[in-house]
Amino acid sequence: MKYTIFVEKADELKLIDLTAVSHVIISPLGLSRFGKTSAEESYVIIQAARDLKLSVIIEFDMYCHESLREGLFYSFKKFYLEALKYSPKELLVKVCDLGVALFCAQELPKINLHLNLETSFHNPHSIMSLANHPIIGPALKRVSLSPELPFMEVKSIARSLHLFNIKTDLLLFGRLLLFSTPRELLTPHFEEILKIKEDLMIEGGSEESPHKGFPILQNKQGTFMFNSKDLCLLDIPEKLREVGLDSWVIDLRFEEAEKRVRLTNQALSLTDIFGQEKFLELKNTYERPVNRGFFLTNKSDILLPKLKNNRLQNRHQLMIGQIVDVCKEQGRMAILLRDPEQKIKAPAKLKLSSPTGKEKDMVVHYFEDAEKKQLTESSGHNLLFIPWMSGMTTRSNVFLDL
Repeated sequence: MKYTIFVEKADELKLIDLTAVSHVIISPLGLSRFGKTSAEESYVIIQAARDLKLSVIIEFDMYCHESLREGLFYSFKKFYLEALKYSPKELLVKVCDLGVALFCAQELPKINLHLNLETSFHNPHSIMSLANHPIIGPALKRVSLSPELPFMEVKSIARSLHLFNIKTDLLLFGRLLLFSTPRELLTPHFEEILKIKEDLMIEGGSEESPHKGFPILQNKQGTFMFNSKDLCLLDIPEKLREVGLDSWVIDLRFEEAEKRVRLTNQALSLTDIFGQEKFLELKNTYERPVNRGFFLTNKSDILLPKLKNNRLQNRHQLMIGQIVDVCKEQGRMAILLRDPEQKIKAPAKLKLSSPTGKEKDMVVHYFEDAEKKQLTESSGHNLLFIPWMSGMTTRSNVFLDL
């Protein structure tokens, strides 16, 4: 198997075992969404890769705003033509915008296009339509498939693209991008920090569920949210060989250079001879949580119930409503009733179930309406108030316990 690695400096190539490496990714400043490598350093990397007989992938995946389009295309064209002077073994340009791909194929007829479909095309028919495109198709040499595709689908798409002599790769180890936008979503919350820092990385979470730990990056190109767990398929080498891809991508660009080199070498050694101890050592070095994503199975049957959150579903006919507001200061919680005509008389034994699975029992001796008037039964009211109870949040379900 062959591997594609990310480097930021030419010196990193001297420290990495390149025996099984076929391609090097360069992320130039001003051309890539995450680019930090200067044009001068990029040319040095290309020269070093040429001497090592490695192919080079240049990322050109910046958001192409209409107001910046002409200047961006001019900068890229200048960079690309200069890069060609260093005669690399193979020079590919990795893009994710089909408009940019069209421009490259039209303006630079001999260009080798590498389409990044990691967060866009998941349908085999749409992917094959790109191979048949009259302008993009002839220039298309390589495709990065989505990590969301399961094993059998990746295998099928790779086989089909090979018929067009188009090579394929897939992320093996690295962060999973979930969402991106050219808007600066963090600025309203961290305006003072962003005045002195160009890049800001924080961790985000959901207000409606216990999910948290999502890395969120804002830089000059926009805002990017990554999965709380990074992708790592290093512990299933037999499946990697079976799927038939041309290369596997190790992309550790968000790590410091020294740690990136160490982890890249550890990952490459695992692909040569896998050992459980070596894999655990790599996970300890990496520190961030990892999983295999969707690769080995289509998890829809598992994920859909999780997304729906079974704890929030009606478990039996005695569900009377859901908590829609919690006010600890006032010592009460609001229940939105499913059926305002249903008569619930006090005292009533209630069972409360939170979205995170906490369950508590309580006896309510009286209800209150919005004006804090005490009620002995609920009939005719949409909203009822009961005493506050710790651990219960909005979206907790309320059941009548007979």
